Amino acid sequence: MSRRLPLSLSKERIITMASNTLTPLENSLRNAYIATSTRSSDMARIPDIIETKAQVDTVVDAFFATGDDAVFTRHIKAMSDEHDRSSIAIMRGSGNELDPMCELLSLVLGRKIIAVEDVIAYNARYSDWKKSEAA
Repeated sequence: MSRRLPLSLSKERIITMASNTLTPLENSLRNAYIATSTRSSDMARIPDIIETKAQVDTVVDAFFATGDDAVFTRHIKAMSDEHDRSSIAIMRGSGNELDPMCELLSLVLGRKIIAVEDVIAYNARYSDWKKSEAA
């Protein structure tokens, strides 16, 4: 027989009760889940798969709206093959690591989703954004 919770308990109280029985690792994972489930609408509209230039635009726009490099993480992981990962590791080891934006642009360019001209335009926009952030 399953144990039923009283209906008078709020969602926050249930989460607090559950967190009291969690290990530190489980608690940190719960906190990470809560943080990702409350992301902004920009993060919520990011496509899961990038197959078109419009989807690249959406991902890049979400980055500029949030300033969060994590926008690119899942796409980089999903689109990287063994060759890409080894190249990234070599570059990281030699101190020539690309930032996540450039990694993503390299991957979508390699799959012919965007053209070189698009990469140049994105990089110009990124450079302008970094200058404005520094100012």
